[in-house]
Amino acid sequence: MLWLCLYFPHWPLQVAERGIKPQKPLVLVRNARVSHANASARQTGIRPGMRTAAAYALAAGLATAQRERSAEQQALQRLAAWAYQYSDRILLDQQALLIEAAGSLKLYGSLPQFIDMLQTGLKRLGYRSRIGVAPTPAAARAFAPRQTIAVDRTQLQQHIQHLSPAALPLTDDRRLALQQTGVPDLKTLLRFSPAELRRRFGSELTNYLARLTGQQLDPRTPYQPPSRFKSYLNLPAPIHIAEGLLFAARRLLEELCGFLTATDAAASRIEWRLGHEDHPASRFTIELSSPDRDPARWMVILQEKLVNWELPAPIEKISLRADRIVSHKPRQNDWLDQSGEKEATGRVLERIQTRLGKESVTGIHHRQDYYPEKSWCYQVFDETRNQSHLSTHQPLWLLPQPVSMPDKPNPSVSVAMQQIKTGWWKQEDWPTRVYYISSGIESGGLRLWVYQTPNDNYYLQGLYD
Repeated sequence: MLWLCLYFPHWPLQVAERGIKPQKPLVLVRNARVSHANASARQTGIRPGMRTAAAYALAAGLATAQRERSAEQQALQRLAAWAYQYSDRILLDQQALLIEAAGSLKLYGSLPQFIDMLQTGLKRLGYRSRIGVAPTPAAARAFAPRQTIAVDRTQLQQHIQHLSPAALPLTDDRRLALQQTGVPDLKTLLRFSPAELRRRFGSELTNYLARLTGQQLDPRTPYQPPSRFKSYLNLPAPIHIAEGLLFAARRLLEELCGFLTATDAAASRIEWRLGHEDHPASRFTIELSSPDRDPARWMVILQEKLVNWELPAPIEKISLRADRIVSHKPRQNDWLDQSGEKEATGRVLERIQTRLGKESVTGIHHRQDYYPEKSWCYQVFDETRNQSHLSTHQPLWLLPQPVSMPDKPNPSVSVAMQQIKTGWWKQEDWPTRVYYISSGIESGGLRLWVYQTPNDNYYLQGLYD
């Protein structure tokens, strides 16, 4: 096996700054002092430990936020769901993900290509990572902060020897005990026998070293993604205009579509929730004409929705939820298949519906009735429901109501096509109709769809040409 570790330095800061553009200065505050500062804030001279009041004086437009450990853990789990599209064996670690990559390389190419693909995807989500690679999960995690790569056991033994005890993920007490013994690196530490290690440093360190070198299997249970998607971003800098949501929304949509790809699913409807400080939350949904997991398509529809959206108050939190999830069915490419043209029409209609409102776009819907003038109605357009069910001999051009014909059509050029007698079970007086396709000089060369009643009256129902 080959394990790849995604290690996220300054994890609390990364989680907090996903909702703002990187050029905006941001700090995390604890007890009126700066605990973390992003690159833009550091460029102004802000440093951890500085009082918040002094930081405000140095950076105009400084955004501040409180650290939320629960949000950090939830963000790591959502990242694991996104990464599940690349491997079905994922372990969660402290501010890191461990991905079993041996099987993935057969699908995605060489290790450098796989790493580049992961880094590109993480950048779209708003994260930065350092990557370590090793045959064991523990070694990959230890290598990641220094971006060390060991692809086999020989390289693993070479790189492990140069690790400092300070780099090991141990408790502070265990790390201090190692430092007090004067052990400079793991090469020296590994010279001790397991019994001597256990006597001096306890079973925790002994078991960890066994997992590090591959002598003991990692006991952690692989991650499993949830069946539904829900994510959110806290916005350190409130947003005052609807179009300002697009930056943060794009990152949530990338997260959603990664989750859908990982679970081999697609969504047709998603719900947005906008949190305000002194106002009830705003909610709206956007829908697609067909299920999809393309973030660009969702983004186009969201932009249409926000064109005329007026915010009742500044936004401090944005949430995305997807409950209507179905199995993904990719369209088969066939040169005889015209579904691509139909799909393009559906995408245009979904944009119009999003901007003008769903009720503004109607289509013809079939009703269960034999009489043509009663067999259809206008309804809100739904691609999956609004389909034509007209018979093959019925014209597309129907009159709103049948029109009485003063002259009888010429029988020599009329052909009886259909007879209708219905409505008796509803106790309605609907006479029998015999339909003809009529053409001749008196019709101006047009083909007419007419019917005859039992009392020999004729009515024009529609036109073919």
